[in-house]
Amino acid sequence: MLWDLGYLRQALSEFRVSAEEVLRRVIAARGGDRRDELLRPLEQGQVTRAVERLHRGEQLLPARVAFHLLTLLAWGNYASHAQRRGHQATTADLAILLSLSVELEEWLSSEVEGKGSIFDAEDQALRRRQLEEQSTEHGLDAEVAAAFLGAAGPGASATDCRLLAPGLGLELFWRRPPPRPAAEPYRGLLAFEPEDALQLHGRAVPLERLEQNVDTRRLTILSGASGAGKTSLLRAGLLPSLLELGCGVLLLRDYGPRALAALRPVIGVWPERRPLVIVLDQLERLLVSGTPALQEDLLALVRELDQAGPGLRLVLSLREEHLGRLLREAAAAGGAELLLESDALVALGPLDAAGAREAAERPLQGTGLRLEAELLDGELLPDLLQAGGTLPCNLQLVCGRQSGVPG
Repeated sequence: MLWDLGYLRQALSEFRVSAEEVLRRVIAARGGDRRDELLRPLEQGQVTRAVERLHRGEQLLPARVAFHLLTLLAWGNYASHAQRRGHQATTADLAILLSLSVELEEWLSSEVEGKGSIFDAEDQALRRRQLEEQSTEHGLDAEVAAAFLGAAGPGASATDCRLLAPGLGLELFWRRPPPRPAAEPYRGLLAFEPEDALQLHGRAVPLERLEQNVDTRRLTILSGASGAGKTSLLRAGLLPSLLELGCGVLLLRDYGPRALAALRPVIGVWPERRPLVIVLDQLERLLVSGTPALQEDLLALVRELDQAGPGLRLVLSLREEHLGRLLREAAAAGGAELLLESDALVALGPLDAAGAREAAERPLQGTGLRLEAELLDGELLPDLLQAGGTLPCNLQLVCGRQSGVPG
């Protein structure tokens, strides 16, 4: 089957206009004080030059995205040239262009906050309905599912226990994920996930303190050094515990312009009969973003805890060197006294001797492997605990280099 290239040219010209608008928004979001300079090629109609600069010069576009854009723009030029000679395109040509456009759309729609699809809004609406039905079939309130997916935008996904908005770094859990067997005894620098709860060892004491704080306080702050395992403690420790108790958990780990605003639709329709815990992980990303509106959104969320129902809880997690800045800004802004209460803080220190031993030995149980006592007690633990404790990431890396011997 052959297609007239005049139709193809028209379709590609429409894509070009949409692509220009998307590129403008990417520049507006990421261009900083060089926005005007980066916009100049677009204003001059030099879209190809703009794509190349944003990819090669500024590294604002991933290579695959830049390649797809350049391919489609090149096809637009070919269509214009070939039309004058009466050439035609095959369905295979259109299929290739469509596949590029679909993949490109997934990236564009996640990068451009609040922008709908530049291709087919009906497909997005259908996908959203499918995700709503999937999540409600597994026990999530229908209003909550609709609110989350409405805020999430394109790219959202669902399992039988979680909704995910990757473009926002936002997750909603309403059931505990089933445990999964460990692929390797030690995880190195990878954070533990909710499915890895049975593999989290050596943190029983801080986990109990964290659970008690969340149970008795509206706001809890978890603070510790980089590599102390804050994310693992939250995701593989606190989160499964809360889900077992019947709580819902709304977890945010990225802080783009719409991040905190996306929480409000879910909070607004969450059933009062069920507790909801909001977890803001790696909060230092928000503090160093230099975005006053985001920081004000955070303080507003803290203030609203006093007026919220008794089932709403907030957990903030950040590196210890940023804690002082958070408290100073809260004190200066006023109305966020919950942040300043001394018992709000749970400090996560390094693993002590007992915790380090447990974290080293327990992952090998049932694997048929073991660490030789001479190696563990004579070298590994003494070296790791020289400063009185060790970070979990260091222990994971050191133990992971030891293959173990048959037990």
